[in-house]
Amino acid sequence: MSAHLFVNTKSRRGQDGFEPAVAELKRLGVDVSEATRFREIPEMLNGIRRSIRAGCPLIILGGGDGTFSSAVHLLANRPVTLGVLPLGTGNSFARDLDIPPDIPTACQVIAEGRQVAVDMGRLNDDYFINVATIGLTTRIASHLTNPMKRKFGQFVYVFALTQAMREVQPFRATLRTENGETTFETLQVVIGNGKYHAGPFRLSETSSITDGKLSLYALQAKSKGALIR
Repeated sequence: MSAHLFVNTKSRRGQDGFEPAVAELKRLGVDVSEATRFREIPEMLNGIRRSIRAGCPLIILGGGDGTFSSAVHLLANRPVTLGVLPLGTGNSFARDLDIPPDIPTACQVIAEGRQVAVDMGRLNDDYFINVATIGLTTRIASHLTNPMKRKFGQFVYVFALTQAMREVQPFRATLRTENGETTFETLQVVIGNGKYHAGPFRLSETSSITDGKLSLYALQAKSKGALIR
């Protein structure tokens, strides 16, 4: 199968993982006819659009959850398979698919693994594959810089949480689901597609990225002290 590879060199292991990934994919028999490094998301999106127009059946992305989340709206409901190279920090999407972060095994999954149709959430006109959030988690994400991810790995979440706690304020949320409506004060609402978010943290033990359902949790804490407790 012909494949195009795009690797985000701003992701935690993207720069160092590019050449090993290309070599390993080719060793396993994947016909990588195009392999591209990129540093900015618009570069990747333009490349993916060209690959789709060219009829490429397999588009492999290397990066973290932000990389995959930025691209899924282009791949939704199209006759193309996404190959997942988890080169980021949290790699929640890869965890949902049981794809380990080491390059040889991830490449083997691409070369030999089964194809899976995964769910996506939709927020207004945009798609998401992991979570859509408002409140604390959104603040945390704004402090997760790429240099810090590369330097500190998953420990960067501790710093980001500390910064976010200084900024977040309670807000009123109304949830309407098939189970009714409820309004409450909160510091965070998370709507999740799969099992994981922010790396290894689980939304629910029973959540799945292939079950056709979204999971939701909210922190019913009205103050930062209550949230910490």
